[in-house]
Amino acid sequence: MRIAMLEGSRRLVLREAPQPKVRPGCLLIHIAACGICGTDVALFEGRLPAELPYSLGHEYVGTVVEVGPDVCGYAVGDRVAVNPNAFCGTCGFCRRGQVHLCVNRSISRFKSNGGLAEYTVVSTNIVHHLPEALSFPEAAFAEPLSCALHALERVRSSPGDNAVVLGAGTMGLLTLQLLRNAGATTLVVIEPVAERRAQAALLGADLVLDPLHDDMAEAIQKVAPDGVQLAVECSGNPDAAGLGLGILQHGGMLLLLGLGSPTAGLQIRPNDIVDRELAIVGAVLNPFTFQRAIDLLGAGAVQVRDLITPFALDQVENAIISARDGLTIKSMVVNNGP
Repeated sequence: MRIAMLEGSRRLVLREAPQPKVRPGCLLIHIAACGICGTDVALFEGRLPAELPYSLGHEYVGTVVEVGPDVCGYAVGDRVAVNPNAFCGTCGFCRRGQVHLCVNRSISRFKSNGGLAEYTVVSTNIVHHLPEALSFPEAAFAEPLSCALHALERVRSSPGDNAVVLGAGTMGLLTLQLLRNAGATTLVVIEPVAERRAQAALLGADLVLDPLHDDMAEAIQKVAPDGVQLAVECSGNPDAAGLGLGILQHGGMLLLLGLGSPTAGLQIRPNDIVDRELAIVGAVLNPFTFQRAIDLLGAGAVQVRDLITPFALDQVENAIISARDGLTIKSMVVNNGP
């Protein structure tokens, strides 16, 4: 089979490798689609550590082609999505139900390789069935959508609140739709890329601003004179996080969802947090939200089709570079059938 292997900073090689062997309790899956996310870009760029050579890709879906011994509930031909975020089940966090904070968590604990390949073997405990009507590229959004769902569970947001989303990449546009579905009244999106601003408007933003040219404070003050209840930072840019903190009303909340540089900092004046009773919350991974994400996608409650730019597996490096450079919203590597 073909598999994309990261062998060094900005060195991604498409190699031939033996097809993985199915194991007890596992499934052999032909990978139909795999999304590229910011983590893949950071690994490719060398900004996140990885034990090389490393098999990239964790937003993937496909078809079961072989069922291992001791497997129930799955059959050859089943269409499935894989939740790659594995946990140990025995540490203190897992025992409290906070599996996303597992001290032994791994993105590759129960799979043979990443999703930028033709086949993989995964344990059935991280596999979910897909609705027949949901296309594979759309279904590959289950992982990022499940992370956005968990993030919004972390905040005090009620129907009738207004909100600002900073960054209209994949996570920003998914979060925008979830906030709209939850009853937000005024939704503002801040994004420097024109194509992404246009997509945000199509997906329900009431006001779309360009941080490079618009007077954001004045524009937001017009639609939310008292400030906003919730600001969601989806770009990983510390300047955007600072902007989000500054536009909150008293009692507001800043949700940090974007993954930025591990060394980036945010300047905070503690007195502002105290005097305005602000809250800053982070969110990571997707505890118990993966199936809900599939259900939302299957019901059409979250629209993703127009966010996809498809690439073949032999174009994988171009897919990652296009995502890095903001030329795509969601680069999607799509394989032909087995």
